[in-house]
Amino acid sequence: MKLIADRTNSESTCGLDIGTNELKIVQLKSPKQHSIAISASSTDLTTSTFRDGYLADINEFKQSVTKLLSNAKPNPICAQQVVVALPESFVHVAVLDLPILTLKQTERKIKSEFGKHLPITLKQSYFDFITIEYNQSTNRQRTVLFAADKTNINQLSKVLEDIGLRVTAVESKSTAAARALIAHTEPETVLVVDIRPKTTLAFIFDGGSAWQSQTVEFGIEKITRSISEQLNLPVFHSLNDLGHINLSLLKTDNEQLLQLVQTAHDVIDKHESLRRLDGNNIHPVSRILVTGEGSLMPLIENYLFQKLKTRCEIAHPLIANSEVLPAGFEVAIGLAMRRG
Repeated sequence: MKLIADRTNSESTCGLDIGTNELKIVQLKSPKQHSIAISASSTDLTTSTFRDGYLADINEFKQSVTKLLSNAKPNPICAQQVVVALPESFVHVAVLDLPILTLKQTERKIKSEFGKHLPITLKQSYFDFITIEYNQSTNRQRTVLFAADKTNINQLSKVLEDIGLRVTAVESKSTAAARALIAHTEPETVLVVDIRPKTTLAFIFDGGSAWQSQTVEFGIEKITRSISEQLNLPVFHSLNDLGHINLSLLKTDNEQLLQLVQTAHDVIDKHESLRRLDGNNIHPVSRILVTGEGSLMPLIENYLFQKLKTRCEIAHPLIANSEVLPAGFEVAIGLAMRRG
């Protein structure tokens, strides 16, 4: 089994977004074009489910997935195929600078040098790769290598199979989010900031692929708590209360918001440095997309625009009825949209 595996040929498939703190699932109908969400669900995970990059409590995970499926609305999950995104700590990623090679030559090259690029051995791994850029003038290619521990993938697949879901592919959260939010022919370089309850994922979309993904251990819950304390407001415990947060009332900078801005700066700087080392033209970020539960905070796009001096907007998934799903399901939607 490769990390990125079989084709998803069913007319109806589902995407399972596995985080360290939560699970989200979406089922789409006719993912080839004009996809429509027909069912969705989410549930929290205990802190003991995943630990140190491994599935630590199989029974807890199985119970959580069973609960996830039973709570699906407005329709039950009926798809038997599932595309999965793992917690970022499960997936090892490396960008390889190689001479231009055929597909088979690239695979052989990766296998021969696997240990040089990732902190995991070839024997321990399921892996896959995608070449995202060719430079004919230098005769070089840029290839992204993904790998995950076989034990983790086998455990997760077995649990899901026992419940009735066959894993057809495993991919990164950034790849899935990009598919859900950005047209594949998008000519711009885009920064995506996915603000979730407890974590934030930021990545660059450039040349049709997701680059420089970074996940930080704070999300809208910590941001909201920090702003509430600064403005002497009650601490809100529901995402429905985010509308009560008025960023325009902040007279001084907020520590958590500044950390969010710094994360965005770090991802942009790493991407530009990588481009510069290659001798390629730097494509500056021309647009920022804010997504996830944090996109519900009023004026968050204005705040990021002021700090980053780049056009910023709230993103919406590229499906026909995205409005029926709450914010935060973008990765699961992108997984369910995967074809082949």
